[in-house]
Amino acid sequence: MKQSLSSVNSARPHTEVWGITTVSQNSPHFSVGFKPRVSRGFTLVELIVALTLLTALVGGLFFSFGQGLRNWRKITAAAAHLQVESIISERICREVRLGAVLPASSSSEVFLKIDGEAVSYKLVDSKVRRKKGSTTAYLTDDKEIKRLFFSYPAAGAINITVDDLSFLVSGRNQ
Repeated sequence: MKQSLSSVNSARPHTEVWGITTVSQNSPHFSVGFKPRVSRGFTLVELIVALTLLTALVGGLFFSFGQGLRNWRKITAAAAHLQVESIISERICREVRLGAVLPASSSSEVFLKIDGEAVSYKLVDSKVRRKKGSTTAYLTDDKEIKRLFFSYPAAGAINITVDDLSFLVSGRNQ
């Protein structure tokens, strides 16, 4: 015996096919004026949440970039300062090895005799001054070197301290 389609729908108001539940027109749950909502955009709340998250993400990126740039500047300045210290130290050490330390040297100034000429190094107004005979030359700019110190632990030896670098150098005997 065959049942008509309308009798099947009235007997079973809900049918399930492949996991999808449908409501028949004869069901009390069916509404003629009901239209499913078609999403054509975002709600105001969704936009505000999305913009807030985007703002936080972009703000975090800019903060990280700023920190990285600030650290890069600090490291670059420290490397430049270390390079100036190293150049000054190497020059003084080379001239100490080439010459002889004169007895008039003190903790703030070293006097050397190189090929018969007097050469001295001293920190003057936060600049390293090299004086050879009557010629004076400043090897650094203002405040590049904060401390230049000389000590004499043994005859012919000199301990040179330029800011944080320290060298023990022996001059040749003359």
